[in-house]
Amino acid sequence: HFRRWFRVGISDQVIEEEFQKISERNKESSPSGDGKKVSFGEIFSSPATKKGFIISVFLCANQQFSGIFAILSFTVNIFQESGSSMSANLATILVGAVQFLGSYFGTLLIDRAGRRILMIASNGVVSTSLGILSGYFFLKQLGINMTRYGWVPVTCLCGHIFFYAVGLGPVPYVVVSEIMAPRVQSLAITVSVCTIWGLAFLLTKTFVNIQGLLGVHGVYGMFSTACTIGTLFATVLHGGDQEQESRGHPQGTGRKREETGKGQYEFKQRGGYDGSLKDRHQECLGR
Repeated sequence: HFRRWFRVGISDQVIEEEFQKISERNKESSPSGDGKKVSFGEIFSSPATKKGFIISVFLCANQQFSGIFAILSFTVNIFQESGSSMSANLATILVGAVQFLGSYFGTLLIDRAGRRILMIASNGVVSTSLGILSGYFFLKQLGINMTRYGWVPVTCLCGHIFFYAVGLGPVPYVVVSEIMAPRVQSLAITVSVCTIWGLAFLLTKTFVNIQGLLGVHGVYGMFSTACTIGTLFATVLHGGDQEQESRGHPQGTGRKREETGKGQYEFKQRGGYDGSLKDRHQECLGR
């Protein structure tokens, strides 16, 4: 009944055929499809799955070392310390609205612009915003009157939150689900999600301690450096994929995972991964 409600205007026979194909596809992709338990070592059993796993974990770490959870948790404190003329609570509401807009634009761009382009742009802007914010607090610590520049922290944090929501936020989750072979996919996703939330807890828990050790400017400088490394990673990785293409591995051909390096989706030359979400949906239906 639920399937019929969601597919108004389509006959029951077509719905049942599609449902059967999806069920069969899920059984084939299931880690226990052949009756064997997947071991962690299988992730490193081939160069393709090993590279995919490294990419996945790095993207998840890159996401958290943008400092997103620490910054969101201490937004009010950040604005109070910045000396901005804007109310700290009002600025927090503004940051939330900007995050919502960034998430909306991220859903529109993730298939159109490509994952790589979004990661480079997101890392670049987040790194720049955090770098400027670090410089602002450094000058303020030196005793320079920054009252006339009170708009800088608001602008930097809004830029950070918006571009995080566009790229760094959603892309790692999408890429992890696309880049791994079906047999090891569930294990790789588990490790990646544990990496995200483990680092989120660690960085949020130690944010105040790191701030006391490095200073406010040092914390944002650290996050800015991490995002710069993320930008370089995405750029250099793309160069390697172009080299693979020159060796006879065409990109963006919509091939199934099993046909593309045992499941690894390669970077498109235009800046994304091989296979859009729409392609994967059609693949599941056998179209």
